[in-house]
Amino acid sequence: MKEKKLIDEIFYPSDTGKKHILFRHADKIWIMPVKGKKQALEMYQPSTKKGKMLKKAVLWCAGIPVISSVLGISVQRMEFHPEIHKYLQKLLEKEEFYIAAYRGDTSSKQNDKITLQLYQTDKIIAYAKLAKDADVIKTFEHEIKALDFLAQKEIQDIPKIIGETTVGRIRVFVQTTKKKLYQKFPLKFESRHIDCIDHIVKKTRQKLHYEDTDFYVYMQYLKSEIETFDVQDGKVLKEAITMIEKRLNSHSCEYAFAHGDYTASNMYEQKGKIQLFDFEYCRNSMPCYIDVFHYMTQILLSGYRNSFHKVIKLYESRRTMLEQYMNDTDFIYLCYLVYIVSFYAKRTETDVLIMQERYRRRIQLIKYLIQKQK
Repeated sequence: MKEKKLIDEIFYPSDTGKKHILFRHADKIWIMPVKGKKQALEMYQPSTKKGKMLKKAVLWCAGIPVISSVLGISVQRMEFHPEIHKYLQKLLEKEEFYIAAYRGDTSSKQNDKITLQLYQTDKIIAYAKLAKDADVIKTFEHEIKALDFLAQKEIQDIPKIIGETTVGRIRVFVQTTKKKLYQKFPLKFESRHIDCIDHIVKKTRQKLHYEDTDFYVYMQYLKSEIETFDVQDGKVLKEAITMIEKRLNSHSCEYAFAHGDYTASNMYEQKGKIQLFDFEYCRNSMPCYIDVFHYMTQILLSGYRNSFHKVIKLYESRRTMLEQYMNDTDFIYLCYLVYIVSFYAKRTETDVLIMQERYRRRIQLIKYLIQKQK
């Protein structure tokens, strides 16, 4: 018998259950109570115009059958896992609260998890992560260790784990949040985004030999996968890795903690300061400020429809700002781009066409930076 998917174990159809909206977009799923759907949609923070339109459509069109079916929206009576519900009630010391769920695309095994937003009409109480796959649970435990490490380094703008348990085979982690409802986070790249990373870098940087770093592991993995790339793309990556390793092997350099997925969807603002969450992809020893280039590139590629030339133009226009924090921005950017290609290659467990789509623009940027380094 085929095992039930995790999402179906958490929320399941029930004639006596409350009405929930089930929203599917691409391979992603959101489940939210009809009463409380506006607050639940805080879990969906799209960066594209299409995504923003879909978010509005979920809010206003869920009750219109014809439109809903086209958009992948349905309304069902559903129950939430009763034992996990009891655990959350006891942990949060609250009898009544809404629960909304999100599951990411399944092109990666890492997304075989459920994220819950626990909230009331006027506030978000906490977030929870659920998984039963052993490898995914390890990433949760990795995140817990990272949050503890950052707390020891006196970095305060991060969540705290307030509970963890196992219900059957399902592992549950619950963490705090200060995020407010309906808070807009503009998709811009400003000095405050660098300040946030600068604080972490200064608290965690250390001198290491290249072979002793997490970054080294990603480079070796990419070397082992070069043959799976298009021939020309493989040549570009080989040249970039050679250039990076020649420099990093020449002497010990400084490396620092990196969030790993420093994007607008994993941050919010509290009293003028950026608060971070979702540290599942973090690493302790990466090139300093590598997160800055992830944020910048993700913002620019999303906002400019993957236009390579516009990304380069905007990157060059921000060079003066970047150089106030770091030396040789081109080299750090090159390190980031090669790393992210390795990251996608390692994370994506699907056909090569999807992977190529994810790294195509990055390799264009790598070629540009290689030419600048010569």
